[in-house]
Amino acid sequence: CELAKLLDTDVVALTLNVEDVNELSNYGIKKIIKVNNESLNKFSASSFANIISKVANQTNSNHLVLSSSLDSKYLAPILSANIEAAYINNVISLPSNLDPFTVKRTAFTNKAFSDTSSNSKKVIVGLSNNSFGLIENSVSMDEEIFEVSISNSNLSVESSEKVSGKISIADADIVVSAGRGMKGPENWNLIED
Repeated sequence: CELAKLLDTDVVALTLNVEDVNELSNYGIKKIIKVNNESLNKFSASSFANIISKVANQTNSNHLVLSSSLDSKYLAPILSANIEAAYINNVISLPSNLDPFTVKRTAFTNKAFSDTSSNSKKVIVGLSNNSFGLIENSVSMDEEIFEVSISNSNLSVESSEKVSGKISIADADIVVSAGRGMKGPENWNLIED
């Protein structure tokens, strides 16, 4: 929503197969476009990108924001080609300039930062994990159902495994390391505690 304020526009959110969207109005989302289709229960980068493209074109959206999930990283280049937009991933801050669109992003596995600019009229921003907090801004919200036909894709996800209970090193706020002084795994509890 902070980006929308800078751009002097409203936030439109797209949901796929989500029934209850009321909580989104607490965060400045003024319009929700809902797509419900059984074939979207399994991720398909091309199908999801095509739907987002259609909604972006219908709403005349020039700035799209995606998460940095693995799925988003798969669909973003397809979406970028579909709507002829620049794609800037791993973004960690609001734009420092709007013309050209300039943002700070991480590089080299989060060990460096770069200011990246785009002269493109349309920009897709991939937010880096844990870069922005939630800012509550309750607004009234409209919902719109978007009907879309979905073509079958040759690509599909057969299985998906998620790590539970532990945070990946890329997402960790604090990383603790230990060396040979720990002698062996039997002493790791000293670090983990």
